[in-house]
Amino acid sequence: MDYRDPEPNFDRSKVKGKLFSLFTVRDEMFTKALEIGAGSKLNQIVIENEKVGQILFNKNCFNYAVTFIPLNKIQAKEIP
Repeated sequence: MDYRDPEPNFDRSKVKGKLFSLFTVRDEMFTKALEIGAGSKLNQIVIENEKVGQILFNKNCFNYAVTFIPLNKIQAKEIP
């Protein structure tokens, strides 16, 4: 993923990457359903927390519009 570091010695491990690149689908027959269900959300960028997102946003580190998903804000839901 291409972006500018917002400050010297920025810890790039705090930016996990685009959602679609962080998992694999075991069976290809489910990929189309995933694309339809998640759509453009698969291109959102997973980050460690909202503070990292604020730094990246304020320093204009991306050359394109981005949406961040802070890991500390994700809540799991169990599907019966």
